[in-house]
Amino acid sequence: MRPASIVGIAVLLSVGSAYAQDALMGKYSGTYSKGKNTSGLELEITSVSKGVVKGNLSRIAHRGGQGGSNCTGASTVEGPLKGDTLRLRAAEKTGASGDCNANLQVKVEGNKLVGTFNGMDAQLSK
Repeated sequence: MRPASIVGIAVLLSVGSAYAQDALMGKYSGTYSKGKNTSGLELEITSVSKGVVKGNLSRIAHRGGQGGSNCTGASTVEGPLKGDTLRLRAAEKTGASGDCNANLQVKVEGNKLVGTFNGMDAQLSK
């Protein structure tokens, strides 16, 4: 290959990657669940730069089952985007007792994010 061709391919790949990262930004809503317990989850991705995603994650009161309501509330999250895998983690614990983690690990599937939240099944969509 000629050097100009290699540069052209590199530019196209970086433009495609930047577009994919920009498309990730926005508001998502959905649920996370384990057994009969289902709770709401909202995520707003506010920035994506150099493979680092930042945003705000909110847990909403349970929609059935028992427990978990003391972990509702919002937290600032950040983490890497590698390929189609996004991992977000809150810098600080939240909740009424200050002992609630927020760890979201999902695959980006178009306008959907599918994976786990604190080890429980999670799905969000734009």
